[in-house]
Amino acid sequence: MERTCTCRSAGRLLDLVWAVLETFFATGELSTDVPVYAPGTEFQQRVWRELRTIRPGTTATYGQIACRVGSPHAARAVGAACGANPVPILVPCHRVIDSRGSLHGYSGGLERKEALLALEGLSAHRLLLFDQAAEAGQQSTHEL
Repeated sequence: MERTCTCRSAGRLLDLVWAVLETFFATGELSTDVPVYAPGTEFQQRVWRELRTIRPGTTATYGQIACRVGSPHAARAVGAACGANPVPILVPCHRVIDSRGSLHGYSGGLERKEALLALEGLSAHRLLLFDQAAEAGQQSTHEL
């Protein structure tokens, strides 16, 4: 399906995106009010929609996302969908971590992924605590 928009509606959308990003970088809060259309496979679309449900200051694992989109054995495919995400931040793939609580693969580099998570109140130390809880068999919500 082809998407078209007028200059006026494109201007309003860009203004909205700008405002959302300004707020995010000032506060760590990310509005999901911005409509996002990105071409991709049906699986990628499901993953990207699910990523938009992860609240700021929380994370989910690749495996959790795979389960949520109905493909419980597709954690690696979720990682590939995150890597193909054309609109990072608006589709917050930086909130996806591996099953041990470690940071992996971000198109902007792991330093940026860590910085985005820190902006939302998560730190590498906090993720390490999740890792230790996982080793002890404890459940973690990945929240602050």
